Amino acid sequence: MKLFSGPPGPARRWAAFLPLAAAGACFLYLLAATWLKWGDVVVDTFRDAWAATRLLEGQTPYRDFFYEYGFFTPYFLAALFRAFGVRLSVLVSCGIGMTAALALLLYRSARFMTGRVPATLAVITFFFVCAFSHYFYPNIFTFILPYSFATTFFLLFLAAALYLFIAAGGAAQRPFIAWWALAMALAFCARPDMAVVAWAAFLAAGLVASRGAPPRSYR
Repeated sequence: MKLFSGPPGPARRWAAFLPLAAAGACFLYLLAATWLKWGDVVVDTFRDAWAATRLLEGQTPYRDFFYEYGFFTPYFLAALFRAFGVRLSVLVSCGIGMTAALALLLYRSARFMTGRVPATLAVITFFFVCAFSHYFYPNIFTFILPYSFATTFFLLFLAAALYLFIAAGGAAQRPFIAWWALAMALAFCARPDMAVVAWAAFLAAGLVASRGAPPRSYR
């Protein structure tokens, strides 16, 4: 029996809009409250940007200079620098975009398991606790201008893989598996050390999910 029929009324549309508006308001508030208070000019913040500028000079990571992470981040940042110039605003814009995309993926993943309000609260918690955290005095562990862009890229790709995995219900559905494999490949190119553990976790979760019922969706 359907409790609602036809197009959603104004009340239902507002109920769907308000939680997302609250999350967006928190994001804008934190962005304004912490504006240009991220990172540190001395402690690690610009390591990935430095690697990207070395690429623009014609050098190659692992051969001409030491870089401990995967190749995706310096090449991606180098492409941004080539297109928009070597500027702090480019790094900040990249961090803002990654944070917004990661929040959206977290919300979409949470919606498979819970309603709008709890999913929105999860996103708001991510904003306050992780994305704009100021637990260490140089403020190098934010997502806007992070200690390591390689790590935040890895988390973004891992969140995309998690969403696709849940959407597929753990089953081998070709469209989801193809996009999931791409997301995990990009995660490996960002942080190979972390991606190996993530691959193992997804393999174990897939084996468990293939023997159980498909996940319930609250959408």
